[in-house]
Amino acid sequence: MSTAFRAGVTVVVVLIVSIGAVTAGPFAIASQEIVVETTDGEQLIVEPVFDDTEIELRYTHSVERSLVVERYVVNESELVNTEIVFSSYGAGLPAQADVTQTDDGQFRAEPNVHLKELYIQPGSSIADHELEINGNTYELSAHSETKTVRIYVVDRTVPIAVTMMDGA
Repeated sequence: MSTAFRAGVTVVVVLIVSIGAVTAGPFAIASQEIVVETTDGEQLIVEPVFDDTEIELRYTHSVERSLVVERYVVNESELVNTEIVFSSYGAGLPAQADVTQTDDGQFRAEPNVHLKELYIQPGSSIADHELEINGNTYELSAHSETKTVRIYVVDRTVPIAVTMMDGA
């Protein structure tokens, strides 16, 4: 076995051990992304995420004219709606869910709804939909030119095979 080849194997093994993947055989580097695209497939936003990454959707309710905040968490290939906070009831807000009122007068629901995809129509200048991912805020109407958008998680896991060769 050549010295260069041994050095290459050593680097690979050290890299594997340093990232915590002490295993023989195939493994994968997990990677997920949040994708926001128009319904005709044009990708507008792609952000890397991990399980438990929090996503926040903020908008003004078009009838009540009050702020609504919807929080989602990435769970494998799903978005889980963990919380909705709003200040007054209106069309489309949780009316029959378990809603509590906070000390500051806001209403709070924890729907725990698992979604493969979420569709938003950011066309209203009143609503001003904003999506926050990893601390980055995106104005959905500016990105989508008021087209309906689809938000979903895509798995970009890359399989990697490690082969240990015997012989000196």
